Amino acid sequence: MKKLSLICLLSLSLLSVQCDFLKIDDPKPELPPITMTGQNTFGAIVNGDIRVNNDIIQLTAIHQVSNVLNIGGGFRYLKTGIDERISFSISGEEIKVGVYNFNSEDNEKRRNFSFANFNQGCLYDIVFEPDTKFDGKVEILKLDLVNSIISGTFEFTISVDGCPDVSIDQGRFDLKLIN
Repeated sequence: MKKLSLICLLSLSLLSVQCDFLKIDDPKPELPPITMTGQNTFGAIVNGDIRVNNDIIQLTAIHQVSNVLNIGGGFRYLKTGIDERISFSISGEEIKVGVYNFNSEDNEKRRNFSFANFNQGCLYDIVFEPDTKFDGKVEILKLDLVNSIISGTFEFTISVDGCPDVSIDQGRFDLKLIN
């Protein structure tokens, strides 16, 4: 009897772990709170719909030397078919806490926003699609190189010929850096 109870308990435990692991699509996702502790969170509102990263493999936070930064997060929801990615980069200037304005018309500062909607085949990236237009800002709230943490907020609009315009609002990230 003890063996049967133990087997049932282990089976239920395994099932509950599996259910948590397979919880891929949250029916009512909420944006992660704005934190500054390196929790590896990334989220935003994309054209009015909340997107929250649900796979650490789709997070990017690279800081090389003092003047190159790449941040990004992907959103892949199997039930709804969403497969998107937001990223931004800053290069050629010292990266520090503060506000960085981005505008594709004045891109001498080498700041770039990009967005990809893989289901629609739309890539909004000035490097690959020169007609990409974007405008927005990133605010770095914390940059801790000792503990490898970067946190902040972002918002932008972006467009490219042949694809619908995209508006990103209330974006936030709290990531462990690769430096």
